[in-house]
Amino acid sequence: MTKDRFDDPESVRTAEILTRFNQLFLSHDPTALQDLVADDCVIENTQPAPDGSRHEGKAACIALWTGIATNADIRFETECIIARGKALTNVPVAHGDAHS
Repeated sequence: MTKDRFDDPESVRTAEILTRFNQLFLSHDPTALQDLVADDCVIENTQPAPDGSRHEGKAACIALWTGIATNADIRFETECIIARGKALTNVPVAHGDAHS
């Protein structure tokens, strides 16, 4: 995994949060989502094709991510985390059938 960090405190904090977020997928344990997801979270998902779906609010986002994180048919790895201030790039890779 590539982890490019800037040294300022906000960038370091952003990278730490994202590392915790990715870890819950690696361990298939979504417990930490309650602490990591904001009340105003919005996910614009690419599934189902062709138009995807939109999930608004903490509960909706946690429900979606819990379903993904607990899917035993998916193996996750983190390819890259780049944090600069509150902006970030996260490149997770999932292997397996997310729709089983």
